[in-house]
Amino acid sequence: MREGWMGGRLPYHPRASASCVAMPSAASPQPTAAARWPGRPWAHLRQFPIVSDDPIEQHKLERQVAALLMDGVRTSMRATLLAVWLVAGLLVSFVDWLWAWGPALAISALAIERWFFQRRISARLASGDSLQATWPFSLLWRMALMGVAFGTWTHGPIMSSDPLAMLYALSLAVIVSAVVMTQYCLWQPAVWAITAPLMLGLAAQLLWIGQRTPGFGHAVIAAYMVILWWVLLRATQRFSRAMLDDLVTRLRNESLVAELDQRRVQAEAASHAKTRFLAAASHDLRQPVHAMQLLGAALGEQLAGTRQAPLMRQMNTGVAQFSELVDEIMDLAHIDAQAIQAHLMPTPLRTMLARAEAA
Repeated sequence: MREGWMGGRLPYHPRASASCVAMPSAASPQPTAAARWPGRPWAHLRQFPIVSDDPIEQHKLERQVAALLMDGVRTSMRATLLAVWLVAGLLVSFVDWLWAWGPALAISALAIERWFFQRRISARLASGDSLQATWPFSLLWRMALMGVAFGTWTHGPIMSSDPLAMLYALSLAVIVSAVVMTQYCLWQPAVWAITAPLMLGLAAQLLWIGQRTPGFGHAVIAAYMVILWWVLLRATQRFSRAMLDDLVTRLRNESLVAELDQRRVQAEAASHAKTRFLAAASHDLRQPVHAMQLLGAALGEQLAGTRQAPLMRQMNTGVAQFSELVDEIMDLAHIDAQAIQAHLMPTPLRTMLARAEAA
């Protein structure tokens, strides 16, 4: 049993062998992907965790998660480059220009470097090349550097003790944490890496300043930041559960659709083979049946008025019925080939009853 950072204690499933590829079926229900996701945010930091016993499904899931995370990197990079300079312009009125523009420049540089990392990973995904096993760790330390940079940026406004500057710092921390939660919730260590130094670092600064000022205002705000950080992480876990289960369900549905298409092709091939067999068999049987009918008619004329005449008539009736059966087989082949159309026509009931009685 393993303790999961999705909550609760969850069973651990080791990596499956590549030879054990099996399609999911109703007879053997698969555990949900959220139940397979490793729990501790500091576990499996260097590699993507094993969440499926099917190696093919595991490979597809990792690539889809990587693609979604790279989309998040691209989106957050654009938002960062647009917002940091606006925030720096607001803070320069309260803090030294170095505290306002220095972290903004560092954050912009980190965002651009992370964008190049995103392009490399996206190029590998687009070309079908395999990803490096440590790509999650590469994203993780980049997110950690970004978290440290944002946490450093809040130090100047907090130390200024200006209420408006502190409000800007708190708003910056909350907005950045919310954006990170929405863009990187599939890889929770990335959320921890950027929100922990930002939110917890901000709370620690507030507590440190609160020791030098009377009242409990700073301590209350620090406690609020810690509680908000924990709430955001719990929300990230719920988002991660839903998105991961949705991805795995989609992959399994695609596998089932592919299997269904394969079975359909096999069924169509078998149907075509049956049609060809029926056409060949009916053609080969028609010739000897016609010969038997001709010989039976000639023999019936020679045996007319003898004791063997009734037996000969029964034999000719059986041959005629066999000929009709061959014709029906031929019609069945035509029906399978969609080369025949049914038409309603009157049928003498007396003739049908007479043929049934003779049979």
